[in-house]
Amino acid sequence: MATKDLGVASLVEPWKGDSNSISVAEFFESINEAAEMGRLGTKDKIRLARLKLRGAARLFYSAQPELRADCESGCPGVRTCL
Repeated sequence: MATKDLGVASLVEPWKGDSNSISVAEFFESINEAAEMGRLGTKDKIRLARLKLRGAARLFYSAQPELRADCESGCPGVRTCL
């Protein structure tokens, strides 16, 4: 089994979801690219995305119990979380 490189998390820019932020597509793309380089799995990508949320994006996520439940259990029923 390949060793994970969690240092790639520093390559992902935090995302606020406001007009000054990168687009959500770019945010997900950066997570996917970093995860590929660091040999991270789906659950790692979910955790990384959650940790990189700021401002309004973080507040929105925190107010959605169904999002937290899905991500904490590995996104059941969803082919790709990110």
